[in-house]
Amino acid sequence: MLLKYLTPIFCIFLVCCGSFSQISTEAKEQTAIIFEGDLKGIRLESKLVSISKVKSSDLFKDESINSKIKVKKVFTKKQIEKRIKDGLSPEYMKKIEFLKVPCEKGYNEIVIYRHDKKIFDEKIYLSSGQTRRIRL
Repeated sequence: MLLKYLTPIFCIFLVCCGSFSQISTEAKEQTAIIFEGDLKGIRLESKLVSISKVKSSDLFKDESINSKIKVKKVFTKKQIEKRIKDGLSPEYMKKIEFLKVPCEKGYNEIVIYRHDKKIFDEKIYLSSGQTRRIRL
């Protein structure tokens, strides 16, 4: 009689405490860090990738953002002056450029330099298939 009641409780306990794990090698589930911002000319060092100078060919653009959409962004005086020289209005933004850096699961140390000054130096933990987005 006791076994009759304990068996369903034990089964429910096993189902509730079980964990699900999935391993995938698909390209869209790669472990990576995506940097966004003004990335041209920076130097990047990581465990898997080392880029001495980021060029336009290393970057990809977010095609979902229309260049005529107003965005709430605070521009510095230098950025406003540069945008006016380029014929752009300060409240409009160009398409955002990204740099995808492949990583291994676990801790990844990423160091980024601009004009030989360290602007980013962090150890970032990523699980398998996780992608993290960081704005510089």
